[in-house]
Amino acid sequence: MCLSNNHYDGARIGFAKSVLVGLEISEIVDGERTDRRLLAYSNQITSHIGADAKNPNDDFGWGIPAPITKLGNALLIAVPAAPGSILETDLIPMSRYPWMVKDMVATVTEPATLSLSPTRSWLLPQKALVVSDFDAGLYDVVIASSASVIAGTLRAGRVNPTKMPEIRQELYEQLDLLYPGFQFVLFCFNEKDVGKTGTVMFRYTPMKGSEHLLYLPGLDGHNGEVEQGLVKLDHTIIAGSYRMNDEAGEKVDYSDRDVEKELPWLKDCRIIGTCLPQGIEAPQGDFLMLLNEVREGTLRIKRQLPPGWANVFGEVPDQAPHFIRPARTSRY
Repeated sequence: MCLSNNHYDGARIGFAKSVLVGLEISEIVDGERTDRRLLAYSNQITSHIGADAKNPNDDFGWGIPAPITKLGNALLIAVPAAPGSILETDLIPMSRYPWMVKDMVATVTEPATLSLSPTRSWLLPQKALVVSDFDAGLYDVVIASSASVIAGTLRAGRVNPTKMPEIRQELYEQLDLLYPGFQFVLFCFNEKDVGKTGTVMFRYTPMKGSEHLLYLPGLDGHNGEVEQGLVKLDHTIIAGSYRMNDEAGEKVDYSDRDVEKELPWLKDCRIIGTCLPQGIEAPQGDFLMLLNEVREGTLRIKRQLPPGWANVFGEVPDQAPHFIRPARTSRY
C-alpha cells in the first residue's frame, strides 16, 4: 500500500522502487507452533520541502513549492491480521539488518535499494498501541484495531510532534470501509528524515478467512487520497514460505550477521519473486497470492480491489480479473 497520510495541494511525497515481501513463517506462540506471516515494505521516499525542492527548468523558482510548516507524515498500511496479533515485539528494527531486503531482492532478481530498537510502548484506550522512537528513532508506530482509532490516538499527543502527521479522519473512516476487519499500522516519520526511512517489517497472524492467502499491500494514494482506475507500478514482488522445497524456491544468503540467529523463523524460508518495471499499468488494488501455489514455487499474483471498495466508491468496475504471471522460476 503506497499510501501516504498527508494531503497537500501538490504531492509532496513520492514513492519509487517499491519492494513488497510476504512470507509464511512458523513460530512458537503461547507454547504452540503457529503459522504466521511476515510483511515487509520498502521503497525510496522523496519529499519536496520548501527551498530544498529544485526545478531545473525554472531559474526564478516559480515551480518550487511553498515551505511546509508541518513536517510529520506517515506510511499507512492495512493488514489482514487477527485482532491483537501485531505487538511491539512483532516489529522488526531494520536498522539492525540494513541488507536483509536487498539480499532478498538480489536472490530473485537484481539488487535494489534499502535503508532502516524499540524503546517504550503503551496501550491506549480504543485498542491502539503506540511504539515510540522505533528503529533507531526513525518512527513512532501506531498499531490500531481500526483506522478511525488513529485520529484519537494522534490527538492524545502520544506521537512525537516532529513526526505528527495530519489527522485525516475522513481518510481513516474510508479505509475502515475499504478494509473491514483489518488491522492498521501507521509508521510516523519526520519528512526531513526521508533519506533514512522507507523500509518497514513486521509479523502478524492472518485474520480468519485469509489463512490461504499471501497478501501484499498495493493500494495507491501518494497524496493522502485513494486513487481510482489504472495506476502505474514500480514494484518488486517477493513471496515465500518455510514449506517450500529446494526446487520450488531460492534460499537467501544474508549479508547481515546473525539474521537467522536473531530471526530464527527466516532460516527455513525460501523465496520466489519478480520485478515489475516502472511504468507498467494495472488496476488499482492490492497483490494477492494463493499460499498453496507459492509453496509449490508458482508466482501467480492477482491485483484485487479492497474487499469493501463498493462501500466507498459504489459499484465495483466491471473488468476481467487482472493477473501477473511471471515464469515459474524465481529468477527473471
